[in-house]
Amino acid sequence: MEFLWHSRRKEEDKRRESHNGQGSDLTPPTAICRDQIWSYDFLAVRTSDGKSSEILTVVDEYSLECLSIHAPRKITAFEVIEQLTDLFPRRRIPEHLSSHNGWQFTAHVIRRWLKRLGVKTLHIEPGSAQENGYVESFNGKLRDELLNQKSSTR
Repeated sequence: MEFLWHSRRKEEDKRRESHNGQGSDLTPPTAICRDQIWSYDFLAVRTSDGKSSEILTVVDEYSLECLSIHAPRKITAFEVIEQLTDLFPRRRIPEHLSSHNGWQFTAHVIRRWLKRLGVKTLHIEPGSAQENGYVESFNGKLRDELLNQKSSTR
């Protein structure tokens, strides 16, 4: 069992090295002030009529404040840009945006737009939701405390 764990760990380290291009000792930055690092993610939900939908959430990693909740039926890369564009004048442009590697966050149009603005992207490793813990925690609470509640009206 220990051998399998070490072998898997070595495979993960190699994958991280090739993904980051800087080795497995690359540690993501920790926010030391408000609006320095934002995390964003999608929460997949089902509506009362059984249709699937997505909710885009944006969380400030320092203050743990939810900056945006956007809930269309389907969201595109352009809508992600639109939501962030709406946030920037009300806050300030963050130094970093942290997300998983979903196509909505790694789309060429988003990466190019963020690069023009000087925003660095922090993409977490697949299967490592804990690396994006702030927004994952928020999404879990949103699901548990709001979305999974049964209607108390008769």
